[in-house]
This record gives sequence, C-alpha cells and structure tokens, in this order.
Amino acid sequence: MGRPIRDLGGQVFGLLSALNQHGTVLGHATWACACRCGKTCVVSGTDLVRGRRKSCGCVLLERCTELDAALVSSVSSVVCDGSTSLIARKHGVEYEVLVDASDAAILERYSRVTINARGYPQVCIGKRPTRRHRELHTFLLGRAPSGMEWDHSNRNPLDNRRANLRAVPHLANVRNSGPRKNNTSGVRGVSWYINRNGKGRWVVSIRSGGRKQHIGYYGTIEAAAAARAAAEKRLWPCPTA
Repeated sequence: MGRPIRDLGGQVFGLLSALNQHGTVLGHATWACACRCGKTCVVSGTDLVRGRRKSCGCVLLERCTELDAALVSSVSSVVCDGSTSLIARKHGVEYEVLVDASDAAILERYSRVTINARGYPQVCIGKRPTRRHRELHTFLLGRAPSGMEWDHSNRNPLDNRRANLRAVPHLANVRNSGPRKNNTSGVRGVSWYINRNGKGRWVVSIRSGGRKQHIGYYGTIEAAAAARAAAEKRLWPCPTA
C-alpha cells in the first residue's frame, strides 16, 4: 500500500492557501489553491510542502518586471568624430558599444541594449510575449546577403560602426577571430613548446586546405607572431583584417 495522502486543506504556503485535493499526478497529490492575488491554481502537494511553489506565478511576473526595469540601459551617448559611444548596463557591468552617430538616434528609441551570451550587443524589440532580440549589427544592417555573414573587421564585437562591419563568407569570418580561451600566448596559432632537452620555444602552426601546417620554431613571441601573420597572408586568400 502507498503512503496515506497528507491533508493540506486550509494550510497556507506563502501566498497560496490550499483549498481541496484536486487529483494525483504520477502518484503525487495535487491541490487546488487560492493565491492572495485572487487567482486559483493547481499545485503539487510536494512542491507546497518543500517550498518550491509559494504563489500562482504573480510574484515571478512581478520580479521579472523589476529585473526588466533594472536591466534597461539608460543609454548615455557622447558624439565624437562622427561616432557615438553607448554605455549598455547589465547586471551592474558596463559595456562600451561604438556605433555611428546617425545610428545612435535610431537606438535611442530602444531603451534596452544588452550583451548576449556570445558577447555581442543586442537590441530588445517589442514587449512580452512577442519580445525578440536582435544582435546589433543585424539590427542596423539587416540580414547578410545569401552565403555571407557579417564580420567585425577589427575583431571587436562591441564596435558596430558601419565602417567596421563587412559581409564575408563563413570561412573568412571564422579566420578573422581572436585566440581561443585556452590560448596562453595571446596570438592565434602560437603556443609554447618544450623539447626533450627541456628547452622551450614558440611554435607556430596554421590550418589551410583542411590540414594543420607547421610553420616553425621561434625564440621570441614577436618573431612567432610575425611568422603567423605572414603565413596567414600567404595561405589564406580571404582577407582577415
């Protein structure tokens, strides 16, 4: 025999008051509850007892509204030499986003400018439930031509001046990227190598034609970086800067 169902009728859990048992779901009793806001809902008795549900959802909605207001960037702009520096605030962190002065007037109509998980500025368009986010470069220029992608020439996703944005093939976009997070040299394709004798040198490599090619060993990081740059110009037909 299963456990007897605990009677929660008349008990209060946060803003919810359990009225009567509604049924069972996967062996767990559910209860019809009245929320202090005036709405009714059906909640699992386990969630009530363990404190996982304390309202019908009105508290969450109110909290989301507060967060939206807190995350809205009161965008301050300073025009200098035809470009504008926008300060987008999110979770207490400030990001400086560069756009053309002519585009700043458009962005002022959209109060929420944030940074997405990829590190790109994005604009929030519309209101719930139809709210959409668009990365800033796509918002300003529209979708890239077929078979092309928008690329930031100087590899800075926060610099969205039109002169810094260009349409390139996917391969060129991938090649025009900075070092990976696990890169310790600060230069793409350059790593520190220690041979059997314990001597260390900088080793340079590059991928071209689907294969990894060894360029050489160098004693200084400056020489290695120069060799990598020369290899990119020689082996990669698409411009990367």
